[in-house]
Amino acid sequence: MIEAVKKAFLCCRVRLLKSMRDLKTVSIAAMIFAFFNFHLSSLAEFSEAVGIGVTPWVFPHLMSPAMLFLYGVLTVLLFSDAPFFDEQTYYAMVRSGRTAWALGQLFYIAAMSFIYTLFMWACSVVVLLPHVELSPGWGKILKTLAIEPGTANEYGAQVAVSVDMAILNRFGPVEATLLSLGLMWLSSTFLGTLVFACNALVGKFCGLIAAGTLVGLAYFQMLLGGMALGSRLGFLSPVSWVSLKYLSFTPYGPPCPSVLYAVCGQGGAILLMGVISIAVFRRRDIHERYRCD
Repeated sequence: MIEAVKKAFLCCRVRLLKSMRDLKTVSIAAMIFAFFNFHLSSLAEFSEAVGIGVTPWVFPHLMSPAMLFLYGVLTVLLFSDAPFFDEQTYYAMVRSGRTAWALGQLFYIAAMSFIYTLFMWACSVVVLLPHVELSPGWGKILKTLAIEPGTANEYGAQVAVSVDMAILNRFGPVEATLLSLGLMWLSSTFLGTLVFACNALVGKFCGLIAAGTLVGLAYFQMLLGGMALGSRLGFLSPVSWVSLKYLSFTPYGPPCPSVLYAVCGQGGAILLMGVISIAVFRRRDIHERYRCD
């Protein structure tokens, strides 16, 4: 068992190294940076106009419907080619065994999701340079935008970031940022595993359809706003669980999933899909089902 896990980590490492040089990965990274630069440029302008730096805790407030939709689409695109077959796949399977190879691909999805999530947070900070102010608190800029969102208009800056006062009141900046990063990592791993499992069980493009449906469902649910149907749809919308705005922390207000619900639901689904996927790869004729050109 230990030997199989070691081989799985080796397969994961090999896949990561290949992905970092892949044109698709580089293109996704460029799109993320470009979008963050565009989305946060007005916040940087406002910071420069008032002469006050922005703290590096903007990330928890970025998860608007448009941002979540973009995140979901890019995440599905990132893992669209699961189960990641190439010209060396069959050789790797023979050397490591099918179980270790499949487990390694699942490790890769979790590891790549972690890197992907950290890259998004890093972009949210880098694009604000040199107007970033290191502080353990939320900072004057974010607090001002939470209390008076129209303040930036007086300085000619149309800030696109909606700072949620409820998040400021309930969480410290580090706590909110770490929680948001954790939820995004879990959601990314879930979507990647879903694509992997569906493609392994049914066939190519099935995973894209399944994951794409969840991304579309999340966007639809967020557009419904405070309507009862929209709130209830949130329990079936893992992509929207990335944002603290769409989770419930009190028994009051419209019915929304809790953080525990989001973590246990996605964590359980990841484990279940992972076990099923490994079982499929152990028994199915992989050479006939997945051919590498």
